[in-house]
Amino acid sequence: MTLRLIAQNTFWLTSAEVIIKLIALVFNFILVRLIPVTGYGDYNLVNAFVVIFSFLPDLGVNLIAVRDLAARPKLYSRLIGQVAIINSLFSAVAFLTILFLFPVYSPNQGLWSLVIIAGLTLIVTSLRTLAKLGFDARQAMHISAVFTIINAAFSIVGSLVGFKLSGNLIGLFGGNLTAAGLSLILEWGIAFRFFGFPKLSLPSLRLIRQGLPLSFAAAAALISARLDTLIIGRLLTSVAVGWYAAAQTLIFSAIQLFNVPLMAASFPALSQAHKSLKALTLKLTLMILAWSSIFTLLTWILAQPIISLLFGASYLPAVPVLKLLALLVPFAAMSALFYKVLIILNRQQLYFWISSLGIVINLGANLWLIPQLGITGAAIAAVITHLSLFIIYALSVWKYF
Repeated sequence: MTLRLIAQNTFWLTSAEVIIKLIALVFNFILVRLIPVTGYGDYNLVNAFVVIFSFLPDLGVNLIAVRDLAARPKLYSRLIGQVAIINSLFSAVAFLTILFLFPVYSPNQGLWSLVIIAGLTLIVTSLRTLAKLGFDARQAMHISAVFTIINAAFSIVGSLVGFKLSGNLIGLFGGNLTAAGLSLILEWGIAFRFFGFPKLSLPSLRLIRQGLPLSFAAAAALISARLDTLIIGRLLTSVAVGWYAAAQTLIFSAIQLFNVPLMAASFPALSQAHKSLKALTLKLTLMILAWSSIFTLLTWILAQPIISLLFGASYLPAVPVLKLLALLVPFAAMSALFYKVLIILNRQQLYFWISSLGIVINLGANLWLIPQLGITGAAIAAVITHLSLFIIYALSVWKYF
């Protein structure tokens, strides 16, 4: 029954991911034809910088809330109220941090307005995420899937309308912010109808204490995932960022398409597994290994036509990068399962330390390889990092089993 429910929820989330990834690919297909490679590089550079601060708004408590609500649904009103307070306060902290640090990172004042708009969008999307926590905890993934599709549709339509009206990246980012605000209103309206209004109250120290290691670990993972783009932007050119982002977008899309829905559907069931946790983890590992191996093989065979079709001839330098990045998909996908098992085992601090080690490995590899090999070096560094983390996660989970 557990596997059947996971399969059902994975179907809903995967269906949503298929839809939004198709929409996203069409969006990228349109975008790279509306703006030059340098503009596409700037677009991805701003997003890469802002997204590394996306760990701050929820302070790691969202996943703890889903875990607790899966076991005790009656806590919804009080728990979501506490999580809302945390998200609101630390969204402001994230925004101010972005404004302070971006001038330190980049002297390009032309990107400043884009960073401000993207930072505001981060606040809105963080508060919007809270609307689906109750559905996730009850494993009502069909509703979460609908929310995901709404978010993607609003974002892309808003971005394109904003660009059409202004003809520049400021309009594109502004349209995305407006769309995020509209989808926030819609999704919270649905959540209120199902669960009622949350009772806003000061968060408990237990909630913050358990969430902090997850927040720090998420920060480490985000920084590690975006370090390559940020170092390329600092050491190379916007064109190089654009080429690398083309390949990276396809890899991240595959992980989000196949693995993120599986992990979201599995987490509540893993939380309730108790004595069968080891067996369920093994079954999920085999599922992940199957899809990720097929994906890697097909990417190696079809890399050039994929880049040509989706991005055009000007992005062909991304082909070898795409092939290299495809090698990390099995390791990254299985690591995502293993760190969630560590959370269920209440080993959040170990998850944090492993993620922090990933930053050290990734930073060292990128600083060594990018000056020598350019974007190819960044791809090799990414594979080294994810392989190392997979080995450490696998050994850590096996130890506790």
